[in-house]
Amino acid sequence: PGVLETVEQPEPSRKKRATGGGRKTASTRINSYDPFIQESASRYGVDPDLIKALINQESGGKKGVVSKKQAQGLMQVIPSTWASLGGGDPFD
Repeated sequence: PGVLETVEQPEPSRKKRATGGGRKTASTRINSYDPFIQESASRYGVDPDLIKALINQESGGKKGVVSKKQAQGLMQVIPSTWASLGGGDPFD
């Protein structure tokens, strides 16, 4: 049983639209953050794949997710922890 339960609405069907569009996959969303992931991985000496795995597990790459326990953002950080790390916008 997982600890994270999001209050976000479930995504609509993942069927592609006739125009060739469709919903972004978690992988596509997460890869869009590559420059930030690479910078953070380098700065803190962490494997970028570990950061991607954490983001995938915690939010599926959806930056606006808030859990029932109020964990926020891509990595689902609790507000008090976020504040102790310097604050700012946890969704940025």
